[in-house]
Amino acid sequence: MEPITSRQNGHFKKLQDLHKREVRDSLGEFLVEGEKEISLAKEIDTLYYSEMTPFVNEMKKKSSLTIPMTKQLLENVSYRGDCIAVCKSKLSSWADIKNSSLVLLLEAIEKPGNLGGVLRTADAAGVEGIIIADPVVDIFNPNVVRASLGAIFCLPIVQSSAKEALAFLEKNHFQIVVTTPSAKKFYHDVDYKKRTCIVVGSESMGLTPLWLENKNCTPVKIPMKGHVDSLNASISASVVMYEAIRQRNLVS
Repeated sequence: MEPITSRQNGHFKKLQDLHKREVRDSLGEFLVEGEKEISLAKEIDTLYYSEMTPFVNEMKKKSSLTIPMTKQLLENVSYRGDCIAVCKSKLSSWADIKNSSLVLLLEAIEKPGNLGGVLRTADAAGVEGIIIADPVVDIFNPNVVRASLGAIFCLPIVQSSAKEALAFLEKNHFQIVVTTPSAKKFYHDVDYKKRTCIVVGSESMGLTPLWLENKNCTPVKIPMKGHVDSLNASISASVVMYEAIRQRNLVS
């Protein structure tokens, strides 16, 4: 197949459009770039590449379609300019995390880099499921996918309203640990060997009263010794997740 060389080509225009959330939502597809990220995708709808490398040849096995494109055009729709994949936007259901022992819930996270970074850390920490409650940033934003280093493909991820998520956690008897600077208990004073959901709020507002005023939720804080009174969502989630690892003896 001859490589795509024109900006007027329909494939090139589609790659441009998939940087827009409304197009991703409409088509049910999103962009993935980087060898690590693409290699973790279970299925690839279309793979675009500038040069036939061993990596591209290997990825052809799980791609429905592979199309060459000039490096210059690829650089216009990606950061790396070597290859880019289009994948289907698939999320998990409650059934996929119903039996998980450690879940992370993120309420109204606003920054793509933070969301992607949390997903990457959650995968490293052995978290078994992610709940995106009252989503603000699109989970399939290219910046989220890139910051996650492909972890978006490795974890069951459910999106819902915060109320629906709380009802699910209570019904399935999760210990609900919510992070807030106003808590009296420190994060390391909780028993994470129990079936647990760690709840982290948005960067600007923190958690909503739904979590902070619920008697079934356990508020915890991270010690702050400096002049600022909070950490960003990604760091806060990481600190608590790794305490859960420590207690569960999952780190060698």
